[in-house]
Amino acid sequence: MELSILEILIIVVVGGLFIFWLAFKGVKAQKCTKKFHEGNFAGETGEAITNIEKGKKGEIFIHGEFWEAIAMDDIKKGDEVIAIYVKKFIVHVKKYGGE
Repeated sequence: MELSILEILIIVVVGGLFIFWLAFKGVKAQKCTKKFHEGNFAGETGEAITNIEKGKKGEIFIHGEFWEAIAMDDIKKGDEVIAIYVKKFIVHVKKYGGE
């Protein structure tokens, strides 16, 4: 089966446009940033992954992600925590129900 020049040209142009479209979408996706705002987490509850002493750093699971956190209370692993605010991608938390 032989292809004519016109058929080859159509295949090359359509294929090239498809590859260009994929590259364009890939570059656009790389430039896309997560819509994060420091007020997003205020009031969200999560779980302590590590023991965290008051004023020290530890790890929590909140909003479907693992985050570094600074405790405003002594918190034990497994305790429920509530986010007060986020500063420089560190969540400041206190024990849920704590004062």
